[in-house]
Order: sequence, then structure tokens, then C-alpha cells
Amino acid sequence: MRREPDIKLMEQSRAPSGTGKRSSGGGWTAVLLILGILILLAVFLTACAVLLPEAAGYRTMNMEDGSMEPSVGRNSLLVIESRIPEEIREGDVAVFEVNGQTRVRRVMMNHLVSEALTVKGDARKDTDPDNVNYGSLIGIVKYHVPFLGSLLFVFRTGIGRIYAAAFALCGLLMILLSGMIRKDRRKAGLIKKLKTDGYIDKIR
Repeated sequence: MRREPDIKLMEQSRAPSGTGKRSSGGGWTAVLLILGILILLAVFLTACAVLLPEAAGYRTMNMEDGSMEPSVGRNSLLVIESRIPEEIREGDVAVFEVNGQTRVRRVMMNHLVSEALTVKGDARKDTDPDNVNYGSLIGIVKYHVPFLGSLLFVFRTGIGRIYAAAFALCGLLMILLSGMIRKDRRKAGLIKKLKTDGYIDKIR
């Protein structure tokens, strides 16, 4: 009669330490799983934001300067739509090429007779000194995504694609590692339970 209370007390004293270890290990596996999922999502969503517009026939480019701040920030991803020059309206953000350089400016006036645009950077007080001829026009900005423009090189260059693939592989390995750890812990817990219940000794 005296042994039963002693055994129960021993089991109760062991229980908190075991649960503490399981919760600590479970916390790390959860962190690995969440990080892996976030990494894969980051790669996937960035690829969609950059590649889908190009697949739909739009051009994309990086906003390299701050001439259009604060409306369009530096390193924003610009999605450019082709537009007939005569249909461009005041307030549109035009993309054009002058002397081999691509520039982004807001249209202040469309001169249909002289076939030119008066443009201005949002960050500047005055309009550009020279009007933009229709022939220099690339298109207008349909929409922009902040900060993603600097990632264009990732999907346009060989080394960038390698970086993206390696980053995605790291995320996948984290997910697989968390699954392996959880599986090993469940297996170890099952063996411990069988030992505690005496089934393993009975088999032997």
C-alpha cells in the first residue's frame, strides 16, 4: 500500500521536466517551419511581382533616382504600359529615353501640334528645360511597387537566379528539417511511453 503513493509522486515529479523539454524542442521546430514558409513565400511573391507583368506584356524597370519622390520612391518597381502619345494626359507619369538615359517624369502638358510633352519631376519645383518628343516615349507607369525595383537583377541575371534558387532551397530545407525533428521526437516519445508501460520489456 505504501509503494503506490511513492510511484505516483515519482511520476508527477518527472512529468514537468519532460513536458518542458518537449515544449522547448517544439518551439524550435515551429520557428524553423515558420522561417522556411516565410522564405519560400518571399521568393514566390517577389517572383510574381516581377515576372507576371512582363508575362502580361508590360515592361518593368527600377526607379534609380529620387526625381519622382515622394510619389514614386527610389528603387521602386515600375510597371510600364505602352501608350499612344496623343492619348497621354496631364498627370500621367511618362517614361522616355533621352541621350541613352531612361527618365521618369510627370506630364504637365501634351502639345499635340508640336508632338512633344512638357514634363517635371515631382521632387523639383520647375519643369524640365526641354520638352520630350513623342519619338522618345517608352510608355507610362501603370503602377509601381516600392522597394522591389532593386530586386529586378535577381530574376534577370544568371547570378541573381542562383541567389534566388539558393534562398528558396534554404527555406525548403528548414521546412524539411522541422518535419524530421518532429518525427524523431514523436518516435522517441512513443518508445519512452512503451518503456514506461513495460511493453518493450515484455517483448524482450
